[in-house]
Amino acid sequence: MGFTRYMHHSYVSRRANKAILEAIEIEIASIRCTVPADRTAVCELERFKVLGPDMDRLEPCVICTEEMFLAEEATAMPCCSRVFHRSCIEKWFQVGSKCPLCGFMLPLQQ
Repeated sequence: MGFTRYMHHSYVSRRANKAILEAIEIEIASIRCTVPADRTAVCELERFKVLGPDMDRLEPCVICTEEMFLAEEATAMPCCSRVFHRSCIEKWFQVGSKCPLCGFMLPLQQ
């Protein structure tokens, strides 16, 4: 009987430890997303001016939900090709490092 209890206790402890480790990993991941993206990586994102032909195909900026306007500076993310206002995405990456649409992570600020 003692061995059976020991094995059951050991199994429960391993399951509990695994659950604790998973919770810690989730917590670490949530902390990481609040670390700003590397400034150089943000500066290197594709930058362009919105032109007339672009107007029909561009969806609103996901961050501010406003439309893109003619001659406005925009940025296309390499991960999902989504276009954001340049000022919106720069502010976004000052407080986090994940793409607001797909979660792609830019390098973290050191």
